[in-house]
Amino acid sequence: MMAFPSPKILILVVVILALIGGGVYYYAQNEKKPSEEEATPAPTTGMIEGSLSFPSEFIATDMTICAEDTSTQKQYCTKDHLQDVKYTAHVGYKIEAPAGSYYVFAYLPPDTGKPADRAYYNEFVTCGLSINCTSHKPIVVVVVAGQTTSDIDPQDWYNF
Repeated sequence: MMAFPSPKILILVVVILALIGGGVYYYAQNEKKPSEEEATPAPTTGMIEGSLSFPSEFIATDMTICAEDTSTQKQYCTKDHLQDVKYTAHVGYKIEAPAGSYYVFAYLPPDTGKPADRAYYNEFVTCGLSINCTSHKPIVVVVVAGQTTSDIDPQDWYNF
């Protein structure tokens, strides 16, 4: 005849199985799942922003601002003028572009009688737009993914 385990052993086995089952259930429910931040891919673009100007009493509303990739010459442009006290003359711009190196310039439509084809962000701008500044060499602007590069002011309308 077969002997049955004592009730104490049966209770102990049931408790152990319950603990094991409860632990498995707990870990299955609380297994680390990727959060929304982890599931979101890393950014591939950054922002360029700066102040606008024009040698006049106003900033032309039809001015376009572009960032031109230094290797591919692909342009990322905007005609949106942002009103904010943080910008010189309270008018600025923002351009979203892939991480990389760019020349930034502003221009007006061809029939507006502008003083130059393009106003670059260049050494003349960073020198203070002074007559003593002799270089008009464009400055390479580096865009870092997920970051904003500020104070990129395409204001050299005197480059002739």
